[in-house]
Amino acid sequence: NTTTSTTATSGALIVDGGVGIAENCNVGGNANITGSLDTTGVVNLNNTTTSTSSTSGALIVDGGVGIVENCHVGGTLDTTGVVNLNNTTTSTSSTSGALIVDGGVGIAKNCHVRGT
Repeated sequence: NTTTSTTATSGALIVDGGVGIAENCNVGGNANITGSLDTTGVVNLNNTTTSTSSTSGALIVDGGVGIVENCHVGGTLDTTGVVNLNNTTTSTSSTSGALIVDGGVGIAKNCHVRGT
């Protein structure tokens, strides 16, 4: 049977209960998940689509993103919203503080600095 699935209740194989899969699962078409997706393993997106806006790229998230640990960005970080750094580390040199910039800084509008 090669019936295309367009919902959770259509297609060549319909399972009303849960499914446990001990080994690999290969999907040749789209995987649409209406519930949560929880994984304890690494998630690797092999798509290399470049992002040019908040609605393009290999990963598009409609809601917020919570990241508990480090985040490394290899390309440009471009934001249209406010960037708020909540770290309060005091700066005692050009290589310490809550924000450390290795290159120059261009600021198009006002800049307010408080401290010495």
